[in-house]
Amino acid sequence: MKNYLLTLNLLLSALALADPGRTVDIRVVDETGKPIKGAQVLVHSGKENDVTSSGRRGFQEATDADGRWHHEFKPKWGLENIQVFLHEDQPEREVYPIKLEKFISFHRERASYDLTLPRIINPVALKARNTSMNYNWVADGVRSRDEKGIPGGAPVGFDLELMEWLPPRGAGKRADLILRVSGKQVGWNITKEDLAWHLRMKEKSPEEIASLYGIWDNIANISFPNPGDGILRSPKYWPYCKLKIPHRAPIEGYQPELQLEQRPEGFSLLTNYDRLKLQRNCGLYLRIRTQLDAEGRVLTANYAKILEPDIGHDSFGAIFFFNPVPNDTNLEFSYNLIPLPLDEFGKPMFYLENIGTEHR
Repeated sequence: MKNYLLTLNLLLSALALADPGRTVDIRVVDETGKPIKGAQVLVHSGKENDVTSSGRRGFQEATDADGRWHHEFKPKWGLENIQVFLHEDQPEREVYPIKLEKFISFHRERASYDLTLPRIINPVALKARNTSMNYNWVADGVRSRDEKGIPGGAPVGFDLELMEWLPPRGAGKRADLILRVSGKQVGWNITKEDLAWHLRMKEKSPEEIASLYGIWDNIANISFPNPGDGILRSPKYWPYCKLKIPHRAPIEGYQPELQLEQRPEGFSLLTNYDRLKLQRNCGLYLRIRTQLDAEGRVLTANYAKILEPDIGHDSFGAIFFFNPVPNDTNLEFSYNLIPLPLDEFGKPMFYLENIGTEHR
């Protein structure tokens, strides 16, 4: 009896010490929140500290009637990437597929993902550009001589029709929005010894050293000079697929001003699903060039959107989209109306700031 109890205790101790497998739960819905049955889940998994082919495995399964899928990995195995799409024989299969590689964490013991698989409805031609502004530089990469260090929130206009910052930072003609960026230094990302060395060398001013090696809390304030214009943060954002926010801009709910913050601690989340909580993972709708009647009702307006705002203490970058057709709220991008620049032979050439199919 004693031997039996001893064996049982040893067995229970071994089970308690055994490394449990990591588990993952997924629920897939469409943009209306309706569960998608039979969504194909393509899983890429790996074994910890094993880079050989035997330490990699891929398999494909489907969601159930409630749009759910569950899997428990063997010990030491974990999730590396998930892709979700509809099979070619499914009705209404044209969707923007999901790729979750950048938003998962291999080491999470339990992971749960609520995913939206939005449909492709009616992509239209828009004006679009991925562009940025830096207070210390003006148009064509020329360094600004009249602004040194942090200018403390100087206003900068942006022309959404031309997709250009206003002079001296671009060739814009009309300020559809006004941007003010400011920052507060909260620390250093270099050691005290390195900081002292940079100050001793005097190769850069203290402001330039702080700009390069400082840790900052950054704020962007977006406002509008035209009455009736405004901005609205999308309540939905899907950074893991090509269509980031719903297809159409809302008609109502726009505010004349919006403040965005970007805090330094957020960057520690870049390899984790919690990255979805970062300020940069958001979409903004804009109503611009609004004309109002005598009672303040909207007669006509244009609609635009901003994706992935990246706020520095002296800079701002984002992906801008503009629908030039008045009163058309459709912002589902298909083709860029901004022509590519021409090379010396008169042929369109590749433009680094042009929008590709990954930005919808």
